Amino acid sequence: MKDVSVKAKAKLSYVLDNDLLDGLIREDNLSAKASYLRKNYDFLSADDEKIILEDKLRTHFYKELRSLEYFLTGLEKKFYQLYFSIFKIYLIQEIITSILNGSLAENLGYFRNNPYYKAMSLNLDTSFKDFIESLDDYHIKRVLEPFLNENMDKDSIIFLSSNALIKSYYRELLKISEKFPSKESKLIKNFLAEEINLLNFEMLYRLKSFFDVNNSEIFNYLIEGGYLYNGQRLKMLSDFSKDELMEYFKDTKYKNIFEDENLFYKKMQDKRLKNFKDEIIKERSDILYIISAMNILYLNMKNLIAILEMDDKYTYSQKEELLIGR
Repeated sequence: MKDVSVKAKAKLSYVLDNDLLDGLIREDNLSAKASYLRKNYDFLSADDEKIILEDKLRTHFYKELRSLEYFLTGLEKKFYQLYFSIFKIYLIQEIITSILNGSLAENLGYFRNNPYYKAMSLNLDTSFKDFIESLDDYHIKRVLEPFLNENMDKDSIIFLSSNALIKSYYRELLKISEKFPSKESKLIKNFLAEEINLLNFEMLYRLKSFFDVNNSEIFNYLIEGGYLYNGQRLKMLSDFSKDELMEYFKDTKYKNIFEDENLFYKKMQDKRLKNFKDEIIKERSDILYIISAMNILYLNMKNLIAILEMDDKYTYSQKEELLIGR
């Protein structure tokens, strides 16, 4: 194991163990929650307001992410940077949604405080066009520019631009994975392919559940490169009704995700967490170990922020249901 993988392993000590997490779940008082969290995160204060606690946790994760990047070089560094550019894409998606929905004023401070806001430019009257033209990332700008000329409603632009960014992101990851040595390249491509599978299944479920979209359109929104799910198989899934889709997955290794619609998104995140933990256990690739460790830290942070948001209106069992990996 390389030194940088050892450093990534050490960072997993920030993840709350089951006993500490259990105690945190049982607390309703914000100050008491902060006291629990201080056992792993000594930069927090019991006197901090909720929004301050959440901002400190996000900033801490970003610093941990950047600290590992410093120790990487060459192809591994390029892959690491590209992989975690997803957080910049998430921010861009949020900004586009806010601009088109007319809620930029309420979110401007939040956007500007985001670590991935650097080199972006936003003010109260920034338009969709202004924002895209201000982006310094040529690749992302190139993906989004066609939507400036599209005559479509705002919801369609939000959905389609988001979809285009994610598809482009995975195309680039798969392309760079080809540059690794043969054995590791295969491991990385399989890792990415499983992520693509889960994203495609989530997209299928969302579109079949909440949108009136024809089957051929659904197929166009799916991402190429999933493990054992080629174009022909994705086309078959696109043609299923929602009930047929749910029934189909009950006979696959993904059945747990589709057993209870009320827990679909939680089970999807649970599966992602399991995949990352499996990669940590197997130790097959240093870059996948590092990426999996940081993803576990990210999901842990999401759990902590979710707990801070929950008060005495939630029962213990309701809190557990909302947490990833519980």
